[in-house]
Amino acid sequence: MSVMQQGRRRDLSVVVPCRGRERGHVNLGWLEAYYTFSFASHYDPTRRGFRSLRALNERWLAPRSGFGEHPHANVEILTLVLEGALEQRDRNGKWTLSAGEVGRLTAGAGVSHDEVNASWHEHAHYLEVWIEPDRADLPPSQERRALPRNGAQRALQVIGAPREGSGLLQLHQGVETLFGRLTAGEGVVRAMARGRHAWIQILAGIVNANGQVLEAGDGAAISSGERLWLLAVTPAEFLLLDLP
Repeated sequence: MSVMQQGRRRDLSVVVPCRGRERGHVNLGWLEAYYTFSFASHYDPTRRGFRSLRALNERWLAPRSGFGEHPHANVEILTLVLEGALEQRDRNGKWTLSAGEVGRLTAGAGVSHDEVNASWHEHAHYLEVWIEPDRADLPPSQERRALPRNGAQRALQVIGAPREGSGLLQLHQGVETLFGRLTAGEGVVRAMARGRHAWIQILAGIVNANGQVLEAGDGAAISSGERLWLLAVTPAEFLLLDLP
C-alpha cells in the first residue's frame, strides 16, 4: 500500500455498526416496532442515544390503529413515512404524512397529539427520529415536505437544517439531516467537519460505508476522520444525520 493510500485510509471516519437484528423489538399486534436506542419498555444501558440523537424507531402501525392522545415536550420529532400514510391529530386539526414525505414536530413547551393509521387495509411503515433541541420550551410548531424524487440531480440531499426560510425542515439544533438515494455501484462522499459526528440509517438496500457493509434496518455511529465514503452495493436509500 502506498503512502498516499495509507493517508487516504487514515482520514476516513470510524463507522461503528448497529445491526438491525440487535435493536429492541416489540410486537403488540396493532404495533410492531424496532428501537435502536432505549425507548419505552425497551432499555439497553449501552445504547441510550448518540450525541443529540435520542431515539430512532422503525414502526409498523396496523390498519385502523393509533396510540391515543399523548404528550411530548422539549423534543424535535422527525417522522419519515416509508409505506402507507400516517395521520397526525391535535387540537388544531389533523394532517397526513404519506409515503415519501417527512414531517418535523417541535414539541417545545408541550403538545398533545395522536398518531393514527386511517387506512382500512394497509400498514403504515415509518421511521421516527427524536432529537434533543438546543433550548427548552420553544413554541410548538410543525411542518412537512416531500423527499427528493427519483432522478434528482444529487444522490445526497439536505432535507432538514437549522436554517429558517431555507425551504428545508427547520431543526432547532445544529443537526443537518440528509436523504440519500443511490443506484447499484453509485458512490458519494460526505466531508466530515472537525468535531462533528453522524448517524446513518439504511432504509432500503445495501451500502458500504467506509468498508462496513450495512443492510436495510442497520444503522451506524460515525465519528472522527474527515470523510464518509458511501457505495451502494444494491439500489439503496438511507438517512444521514450530521450531528454536533
